[in-house]
Amino acid sequence: MVDRHKAYLLFLVLFLLVGGFLSIQIGNWGHFTYRPGSEYSDLTITFWPNIVYIQNSLASFHQLPLWRTLIFSGSPFDSDPQSGLWYPPNLIFLLTPATLGFNLLVLAHLVAVGVGAWLWARAEGLSWQGSALAAASCAFAPRLYAHLGFGHMGLVYGATYVPWALWASQGIGTGERRRIPTLGLVLGMQLIANPQVFFYTALLCAIYALFIAWRSRRGKPKGERLIAPLGLAVAILLAALVSAAQLLPMLRFAPLSGRSAMGVADSAISSLPLRYLWGVFVADHHGYMEYMTYFGVVALILALFTLPNRRFAFFWVCLTAAGVYAFGTRTPLYGWLYSLLPVLGWLRSPARVFLVVAPLISLLAGAGFDVLFRLPRGRLLGLASVAAFALGSFALALGVGYAVLYGTPPLNLIAFGALAPLTAGLCLYCLARPRKRDLAFALFACLMMLDLFIVDGTFIEGRPAAQLLAESPLISFLTERNVGGDFRVYSPSYSLPRYLGAWYGLESADGVDPLYLAEYDRFMQAASGVKRSHYEVTIPAMEGEAPAASVNRDAAPQPRLLGLLNVRYVAAEFPIDVKGLRLIDRFANTYLYENAYDRGRVYFSTNVLPVKDLQAALAALERMGDQPQGGYSVVEGSRLLQGSDGAAEITLIRATPNRLEVSAETQSEGLLVVSQAWHPDWQAYLDGKRVQVWKADGVLSGVYLPAGKHAVVLAYRPWLTALGVCLSLLGAGLSCYLLFHWRVSTSPAEISATVGAASSNA
Repeated sequence: MVDRHKAYLLFLVLFLLVGGFLSIQIGNWGHFTYRPGSEYSDLTITFWPNIVYIQNSLASFHQLPLWRTLIFSGSPFDSDPQSGLWYPPNLIFLLTPATLGFNLLVLAHLVAVGVGAWLWARAEGLSWQGSALAAASCAFAPRLYAHLGFGHMGLVYGATYVPWALWASQGIGTGERRRIPTLGLVLGMQLIANPQVFFYTALLCAIYALFIAWRSRRGKPKGERLIAPLGLAVAILLAALVSAAQLLPMLRFAPLSGRSAMGVADSAISSLPLRYLWGVFVADHHGYMEYMTYFGVVALILALFTLPNRRFAFFWVCLTAAGVYAFGTRTPLYGWLYSLLPVLGWLRSPARVFLVVAPLISLLAGAGFDVLFRLPRGRLLGLASVAAFALGSFALALGVGYAVLYGTPPLNLIAFGALAPLTAGLCLYCLARPRKRDLAFALFACLMMLDLFIVDGTFIEGRPAAQLLAESPLISFLTERNVGGDFRVYSPSYSLPRYLGAWYGLESADGVDPLYLAEYDRFMQAASGVKRSHYEVTIPAMEGEAPAASVNRDAAPQPRLLGLLNVRYVAAEFPIDVKGLRLIDRFANTYLYENAYDRGRVYFSTNVLPVKDLQAALAALERMGDQPQGGYSVVEGSRLLQGSDGAAEITLIRATPNRLEVSAETQSEGLLVVSQAWHPDWQAYLDGKRVQVWKADGVLSGVYLPAGKHAVVLAYRPWLTALGVCLSLLGAGLSCYLLFHWRVSTSPAEISATVGAASSNA
């Protein structure tokens, strides 16, 4: 009961600390979180527009959008983990504006990661003081706040589940049955939030649980030794069920995605440079999030006291292995792992493994505090004293030396030069006065919070929503002409940011997202004139050293191909001299062109040329040259159609994210083309009868129509998504049932039966 009261108190303190820190940094809970001085944030590029899109779809169409019309001329939304569709905490957006909702979710997740660290530390036998230090270190981990500043909401959410997963794994290793469904729920939620963090976490948890089971194997019957592996198997099955709503559509999309073609160099992007090992000791203020290796000098010094203790050797081995892996292709290990585990090709950025192992340092810091009061007098005390004195002297000398040679040191050196000696001195004080435990805890907590507050404060700031969402003359021009969403905009220079497109309902042929259709990317390379040499998250590619606003200035777009995508306007931060693009006006630094070859959202072709694949389709479209394209289309795997140029009246009656309704009256047979990216889960109904959806004009959707008057409906109906939602509900219900009905004791027979039941349900 006493421990529970302390847990409640810890929750309250963490809530006040995290809430107070965020309030100071962002200024207003309705502001966007940005990295100070940064022009871009994934929050406003991806996550916020996705939530606004969901909110608008629910409000306007009473429809949960499974297809996204905002970017890439349409793309599957249900299979994208960054969509937020299947992440249960996002239900908050039914009640709050998007910006406020994100800030509240960040607060909740950062408090939750601290509470999870507390539970795990207590399960590992740490004192309440050591557990509280571990919780504070986790809740203010610099790597988390660095990613938060860059708007990596999925990574931040996913990382907060790591201590909870480790706590559950620790229980599985010691034979606690109730931790099995807990681990399943935690890993399932984490997979929905971010599959990359899930992979690393699941691997670490499996090794951790098996290690604990192996360490405690002596004296146990042979059958009981199977509890840990069987429990892990059940937990993974439950996680797969819980996350099925996200997992199944994602697996369905994988073969179609441009991400499937990543090589080892693309996978190892942002591998940690060797020089950033220095960042373990001296914080990289305002630094690049992928290279953030700082855990806090106070936490690090405390953690070092656990090095002589064999009990904590496992965690140091894991940290060392993660550090080597984070170097990526800078060591031969990553290439070998990539060939052994093809899944690494989907993960990218190996240094992100630090998000998963950072809680290990937090635990070791709390354990180090406890070790300080248990070190035997003698040789170990002498070694610890010498080490602490050496580190403190080095930090002080570094700061003083820099001041003498170069003048006033930067804040990170000042902080290191002050905090390291103070922490080392406090450690020596604890060794000399072991009875002053509560006072030492208070001082360590203050030093740790000061250290982390200084570092984390350099990673985030608030940006007023009114400032970012202000309606510019360019936006006013486009919104006035955007009646019913009947055109798209293409920008090779990111002149129409994603958050403005979502806020004002402007659709784009380009876009930014890690998941996109590979064939659409190939089509856009031809249409934009921008070739890519490696995988990126943008269409068109943004390769080169120049800023995004000018990196593609030498590319020559193809207006005819863009016209097939219903691109009526091209916005660029530089002039474009291409036939078919007429300059309308210049808004500040942005040139706006009108595309003379825009064919509209729906069009009708009476002449159809069959082609083998996308390459043949692009070649055929290029051969058409300056011939009038009205009435001409190419279709993959279809039949030749040579009709007359009879009149046709095609009207888009209603367009929602998951459904299109078209009225057509034609004088001859032909192909109705919907300017929307083709996907196998779109179904077409002609006068109520299901017909085939063909891949037309390279990447669009086409339906053959006989002469006459017809009603055509296209509906996005991904059956795997429906199955996944049902399985997720089943998995969540089963996990909750097991959680509340299993006792702490367990038996291998019962777990074996559960494995069989879970397998049959999956």
